[in-house]
Amino acid sequence: MLTIFTVLAGTSLGISMAAPPGPITAMIVERSRTSVKSGVLVGFGAMTADFILMIFVFYLRNSINLSSIYDELYAIGGIYFIILGFSILKNLPEKEDEVKLPSKQNYFGYLKGFTTGMMNPLQIGWWITAGISVMNSQGIEPFYFFYPGIILYLIIFSIIVKKSYLKWGIKFEMAASVFSSAILFIFGIYFFLILAVNIIVV
Repeated sequence: MLTIFTVLAGTSLGISMAAPPGPITAMIVERSRTSVKSGVLVGFGAMTADFILMIFVFYLRNSINLSSIYDELYAIGGIYFIILGFSILKNLPEKEDEVKLPSKQNYFGYLKGFTTGMMNPLQIGWWITAGISVMNSQGIEPFYFFYPGIILYLIIFSIIVKKSYLKWGIKFEMAASVFSSAILFIFGIYFFLILAVNIIVV
């Protein structure tokens, strides 16, 4: 039975998962500065990955132990995020009057968001811990409003980034690129550190 609590819980759950700084946020910032649509598409790609993980967890949570492949996930995720970080730095603007026109490449943001979501150990870990916990305690109903919460956050956040770019121009673009790259590098290195600790402990 749906209640106001269920609606608020599901929406808040979606926002709480999407809002914290992370690889997806970094890519949304990097792409939203020139196109709100491009930034939102990154989020939609990650949402698709979340939906697949949700279905996977819901139906297979009692028969598959994903923790057995965590080391591989951390290694792949670490490499992938560091490569993404370098790719952003490689495209830093060089001139004050440099104009970035919309291109078909913007739509690859969806694929990047999806790939990142499927390779992110933290995202996978969230579903097999918090996701399962919510399902077991409150059922599937809160997840009806999980994605509307994420969509609301994506649109508002992408618009804020775009307006900030229009106001501060290349200064904001440089700061956004450095911020996005730094977040990706931090998470990439973080994953490698976790992998090293796991190997040493074993």
